[in-house]
Amino acid sequence: DGAARRPHPRRHRRHAHHCSLCNRCVLKYDHHCPWLANCVGFRNYGYFLLFLFWAFVGLLYAVVTGLPAFLAAFSSNGLASSQKQVVFMLLGYIMAFSLLLSVAFLFIYHCWLAATNQTTVESYTNRDADRHAKRIGQPFTTHTTSDGAETCFRSSGYAPRRH
Repeated sequence: DGAARRPHPRRHRRHAHHCSLCNRCVLKYDHHCPWLANCVGFRNYGYFLLFLFWAFVGLLYAVVTGLPAFLAAFSSNGLASSQKQVVFMLLGYIMAFSLLLSVAFLFIYHCWLAATNQTTVESYTNRDADRHAKRIGQPFTTHTTSDGAETCFRSSGYAPRRH
């Protein structure tokens, strides 16, 4: 296909990254999501945040509604009739709670990235620049945000919010 070989416009070259898993360039590339089997970038980042939000809500619902049965399994007059049911209930609840914590952390992290106008790639690059600046004794470091603007701020690991 000739469209795949066409070079990106000059204004997008700085912001496009190549995904080795999809074998394509993605504008404002954030990461390759194994849950979605797709790259997350400029065109679908909002949908990715919605996916994380609704996954969090669904897991929170499962954990909250499963709590009475989880607690009843440990009481003397438990709901489960066999030891096998208690084990499966316990493992299922622990798995749902673990997934809830993981998805909550991922959702909060990506909300922070969106609020600071960074991608995951830029976050790691900026973190490394901060460490280097601290190591050589520079109180300030320069970061490049997604829109190409360079900002100068204290090397604290926090990127300022863009308005």
